[in-house]
Amino acid sequence: MSKILFFGEPLIRITPKENDYFADSISTKLFYGGSEVNTARALQGFGQDTKLLSALPNNPIGNSFLQFLKAQGIDTHSIQWVGERVGLYFLEDSFACRKGEVVYDRDHSSLHDFRINQIDFDQLFEGVSLFHFSGITLSLDESIQEITLLLLKEAKKREITISLDLNFRSKLISPKNAKILFSQFATFADICFGIEPLMVDSQDTTFFNRDEATIEDVKERMISLINHFDFQVIFHTKRLQDEWGRNHYQAYIANRKQEFVTSKEITTAVNQRIGSGDAFVAGALYQLLQHSDSKTVIDFAVASASLKCALEGDNMFETVTAVNKVLNQSKDIIR
Repeated sequence: MSKILFFGEPLIRITPKENDYFADSISTKLFYGGSEVNTARALQGFGQDTKLLSALPNNPIGNSFLQFLKAQGIDTHSIQWVGERVGLYFLEDSFACRKGEVVYDRDHSSLHDFRINQIDFDQLFEGVSLFHFSGITLSLDESIQEITLLLLKEAKKREITISLDLNFRSKLISPKNAKILFSQFATFADICFGIEPLMVDSQDTTFFNRDEATIEDVKERMISLINHFDFQVIFHTKRLQDEWGRNHYQAYIANRKQEFVTSKEITTAVNQRIGSGDAFVAGALYQLLQHSDSKTVIDFAVASASLKCALEGDNMFETVTAVNKVLNQSKDIIR
């Protein structure tokens, strides 16, 4: 089986228990993750081999994180022992009418010390059919952007499919800078997750108004991005929370054939939404590699994301059967 190669930053989340605020002596929970790690772990659960190109510090925390990755079956041979720390983020979880709050502490993490000159590209890409990266990784700093660019050029030389999850984070990069930067890197992508922040022309400087957009507006935006960037396929998700706190998840897929398909909508009570977007990406990539039709791809991706909403932590390790059980329920998954 061919592998999916990921380049990104391992990340640790620290969250107060019982939906509390951060304060002295409170009890917290700690979760291992990071966007690319989350997606890779979900794919391993589906039976798809993955490989992570990254960096960890050679200390007890780095070793613990490495063991976590190995336990999921992720190929860790390309992880470098450099730097002194794993990136962190602190999350006060949303609850009822209270919004969640994230504080990043990821400056000077080990990925910033990654040594691209030590990489044997032929060995790195051996057996790899798809290379995946995210806008989060691009937002970290210029040196990581340069590494990503080199990896993309090497993947293109080998005719490897490239997947990009835009994954915009306003606390890491401004909307204006993200529009410019992500558009430069999107020219390498065959598969794109998200419709912003990208620019189809110099006038495309504001974000698409997804809250007021009709389905026709969404379709027009997705097709315009395909035409401009020559994507093979593009995805867009729509997530709403009702007054009972339930998550309503639906998504759209469009491709070069001008096909536009809407997914089934799945409703679920929420345990933790963190990582549900990464689970969506994992579900879509899995079905794309199975050469499934667009409806199968988008429905499975939405079911995968919805299942993650029901689970604690930043990522999930669930089987294809488990996702299909969510998808094939005659009603929503509230009981």
